[in-house]
Amino acid sequence: MAQRSAWERVRERLLATPKEGMRYKLIFLVGASFGILGGILGLVSKGPVNGNLGTSLALAMLLTPYIIIPRTKTRRVIQGTLGGVFAGIVTMIFLFVFANARYWPARNVVLSGFVGYLFGTLAVAWLFSFVSQWTEKKRLELEAKRGTQPARSKTKTLEKPRVRVHRYNRKKKR
Repeated sequence: MAQRSAWERVRERLLATPKEGMRYKLIFLVGASFGILGGILGLVSKGPVNGNLGTSLALAMLLTPYIIIPRTKTRRVIQGTLGGVFAGIVTMIFLFVFANARYWPARNVVLSGFVGYLFGTLAVAWLFSFVSQWTEKKRLELEAKRGTQPARSKTKTLEKPRVRVHRYNRKKKR
């Protein structure tokens, strides 16, 4: 038996299909990436803190469930909400560390915005899980309906070979 390299073992572990249940890798990966993206948006945006939170924190917290929920099968609302909360925490840490002068004096506004978007994240996670379950149910119904219908057979007709018709004489004039 040949021994596998460390890279093959890592690749096998990362690409293995996880058991159903909480998918922490997905939650942390998507939450961290959207959190960093929201933090960068909050860092480069100019204007009042309230407007920046509307772009950076809302983007991170409300879009994360949209990515997580279709990829999970169980506890969708909880997993989507956890991803949104993690993305919001990463965004706030990013903003408090790298844009300290602008966001630290308005920390009460940032924390109240976080709580407000937390309720929004819960609502978005519930909505996306409801829509995802509904679409899966409809897809299964359509597949069952297609499975019961007899397959249509095309009658084989002999086609005439296609012949190219030259309609114009394209000789070069000299």
